[in-house]
Parts: sequence; C-alpha cells; structure tokens
Amino acid sequence: MARRQVLILYQASLLAQGIESLLRKEKSLEVVGLQLGKRVAETQDANFEPDAIILDTSDLGGRAGVSILNLLHEHPKAKVICMNAEDDRLEVYRKDERIATRREELVDAIRSN
Repeated sequence: MARRQVLILYQASLLAQGIESLLRKEKSLEVVGLQLGKRVAETQDANFEPDAIILDTSDLGGRAGVSILNLLHEHPKAKVICMNAEDDRLEVYRKDERIATRREELVDAIRSN
C-alpha cells in the first residue's frame, strides 16, 4: 500500500515539529516537507502532488479562506487540513468538481460527503 504524502505549512515552527513527530510514527504516512508560510514553494517539482496539506491558520486571520482556495486550486487532489494552535478544531477541505445539468445531480452534490 502506498504511503500518503503529507506537507505541513506552518506559522509556528514548534507546532509543526510536534505534528511532524506525531505523523512520522504512522507507517501509512510520509511527511514530505515542512515549510514556513501558506504556499507550496516554487522550487517544488511541478508534478509534486501531496495527498494532504496541513495548514496552520494561527496567524492568517481573514486571509485563511483565500489561502485554502489557493491551495485547492494548486493541488486539486489534496485535502487541506486546517489547524489552529489556539483551539482543538480541525477543518478539512477538498476540491470536488462535478457537472450538474439536472436537479438530481445538484441534490446529490449537496448530500455527498
């Protein structure tokens, strides 16, 4: 079974190092990078496509939504998992494109996970 690649984008390095340490204990996961900021570095291979991106939203404030949308646009196959050091919530976002030409397709999109 292929290991899922995880990229950690952080604002607080201590939090990122703790997350990395926890995830490295999971055999099914591979932490492929730790990076300061909210964007994947331009130095990454153009074909680099992590399975999950953990985004520290601690210091993003009102810019978090734009950061999430940009990451989903740049990496449409990745889940973006937002964490905030100030509380225990996780928010998971993913891009799911569909074509809806009938009412039933719209209803299905609303009901799907």
